[in-house]
Amino acid sequence: MPSLLSDLISLYEADSLGTFGTNIFASTNATIPRVESGAILTLVETGGTSPENTHNSVLRPAYIQPGAQVIARSVDYQTAFDKAKAAYDSSFITNQMIGSTWYQKIRPTTEPADLKPDKRGNARVGFNLIAKRRP
Repeated sequence: MPSLLSDLISLYEADSLGTFGTNIFASTNATIPRVESGAILTLVETGGTSPENTHNSVLRPAYIQPGAQVIARSVDYQTAFDKAKAAYDSSFITNQMIGSTWYQKIRPTTEPADLKPDKRGNARVGFNLIAKRRP
């Protein structure tokens, strides 16, 4: 699993937003269970943005900037929105170690937004984020 997704899972578990494999899932290959009550989070890697070099690192990037989409699903919109907002609020990181990776920052790039319902009719609310970290 990509490092960013693993680190986001650790971050969200530490903030009591869920447990990986129970109500937090990662990647488009995850088998997402039927939402009966509450909400679940799904994390999907996105393209992020271009890496950055510095005066000391011109041949390989000094920082990489991976991205992810965080989606909350629930049987009702308000519960999905509340879970997405909680994850959004947890996604503001500055100069912090998560696991064994030092992040200069993690920042949402969009506000939580209403996405169309999934194939089961569950409400979905999601946002995108970008991280900046050492390679």
